Amino acid sequence: MKVVGKLSGYQDVTIFFANGDCQGGALSVLCACDLRFCVPDARFSTPSGLFNRPYLPKALQVIQRAIGLSRTQALIYLAQEIPASLAVVIGLIHETAQNFEEVLSRISRIQNGFDAIRLMKKHSLFWIMP
Repeated sequence: MKVVGKLSGYQDVTIFFANGDCQGGALSVLCACDLRFCVPDARFSTPSGLFNRPYLPKALQVIQRAIGLSRTQALIYLAQEIPASLAVVIGLIHETAQNFEEVLSRISRIQNGFDAIRLMKKHSLFWIMP
């Protein structure tokens, strides 16, 4: 969970690309990042409900911040699997991309704005996890 805490407080723009399924702890790392992308056939789940392995509070907070309390509860309690198409709708993922090169192409268009984003993050102008 140290990674999640560090990502949440990191001043630079953080990017996550899921090139396949994303489960468990990787889901909290994904949610701690500023920009989240995945391939169109990616799936997201937290099998903790199936294996009786509890999530740490910080992991739950970061997931809840991304998709809300009700969706987080359904994801955890029901061990739901969320396809990429729904992940975009609920805000878990920002966009789908065929590959990482496509993500880099999209990011290069907004790269000049990263200084402004860094400044906003520094002054907590975005909601940053406590």
